[in-house]
Amino acid sequence: MIMGGIVLVKYWRPTVKPATNRPGLAIFFGLLSGLMVGIGGLSGGATTAAGLSILGLSAVEAAGTATYVLFWMSLVGFISHLMTSTIDWQVGLGLMCGAIVGAVVTPLVLQRLNFVKVNRVLTPLLGLVIIYFGARLLV
Repeated sequence: MIMGGIVLVKYWRPTVKPATNRPGLAIFFGLLSGLMVGIGGLSGGATTAAGLSILGLSAVEAAGTATYVLFWMSLVGFISHLMTSTIDWQVGLGLMCGAIVGAVVTPLVLQRLNFVKVNRVLTPLLGLVIIYFGARLLV
C-alpha cells in the first residue's frame, strides 16, 4: 500500500532523478520484488513496476522494463519450484494461456496509443491497483 501511495505522490510531483542515476535504489526494489516472490509466491510485478515508476520511468517504460525483469525472476522461480515439485500443472496451464494472450496483445495495442495520454491514466491506476492489492493482503 505504501508503494502505491508513493507512486501516486511521484505522479503528482514528478521531480525524480532518472533511474540510471540510482542503481542502489533499483537494486533495493529488485531485492524487495525477489523477496515477495520467494516468501509469498507473489509475482513481484507490482513492486517492480512501482519501483521503476519511483525511479522516474513512465508507466509504459516501467511496464516494459518490469516484463524484462520478471521474465528472469520467473525463470529462476520456475526452476526452483520444479525442483521442489510444487507446481499444479493443470491450473498453471490455464493461467499461462491467458497470460500469454495478454502479454502479446498489450504491447501491440500500446504502440498504437499516445504514450502521454496512456501514462496520464496508467500511472495513477498503477498506484491505486498496488494500494488495493496491499489492502487485500492485510484483510
